[in-house]
Amino acid sequence: MVKKTGKPGNSTRAKALVSMAQQASEKYLDEIDVDMGDGYTLVYEKPSEASMNYAFEITKHNMQELYEQAPEWGWYDDEKMKEIKSAKQHTLFVHHEGQRRGICCLRWLTENNEPVLYLYEIQLEASACRFGLGTKIMTLVEKLAMKSRMQKVVLTVLINNVAAVEFYRKLNYTNNEKLDKTYSYRILSKKIKPDGDVELKYQA
Repeated sequence: MVKKTGKPGNSTRAKALVSMAQQASEKYLDEIDVDMGDGYTLVYEKPSEASMNYAFEITKHNMQELYEQAPEWGWYDDEKMKEIKSAKQHTLFVHHEGQRRGICCLRWLTENNEPVLYLYEIQLEASACRFGLGTKIMTLVEKLAMKSRMQKVVLTVLINNVAAVEFYRKLNYTNNEKLDKTYSYRILSKKIKPDGDVELKYQA
C-alpha cells in the first residue's frame, strides 16, 4: 500500500543505490530465512499464480473495508492485483506448518531523493496474530534495508487503521513528510544505518 507525494527523486546517488539493490534483490531475498518462533517462519517465494493469488486475497480480506473508508483510496481489485504482480514488488511469506499465513510486500525505491525500502503490505491471518510476528517481520525489513544500503524504511498507513498507526509509532516510525490534516493517510519512515554484513537468516 503506497501513496506518494511531491516530485520523483532525482538524486543520482540515490538512484544508483536503488538500482544496485534492485539488481541484487534475488540474492538478498534468497538469503531470508527467519525462524520467528511458535512454528512460524518468514521466507521469500518466487512469484507464482498461487502465491500472488494468496497475497491478493489476504490483502483484500484485511484491507478492503479500510480502503473504502478512505476518500482518496477506494478498493479496486484490478489495481491491487497489478500492484502485487509488479516486477518491482517482492513478497515474503509467513509460513506455519506448511501453510501460508501472511505476507510482507516490499519495493526498493527513490523517495524524496533518498534510497529507501518501501513497505507496501504486512498482512497476517487472524490465526497468526498475537504471536509478535509483526514486530519480528519489521525487524527483518529493517535488516534488509541495512543489507541493501538503503537510508530509510518508508511506509504508508491509513489513519483509520488505528492499530497499525500505534504499532508503527511504537517502533519509532515518524512522519516522513508533512501532509494536510484532511488526508486519510500518513507516510511514515525510520532512518536506517547501512550494514552490508547483517545476516538475513536467523532465529528471531
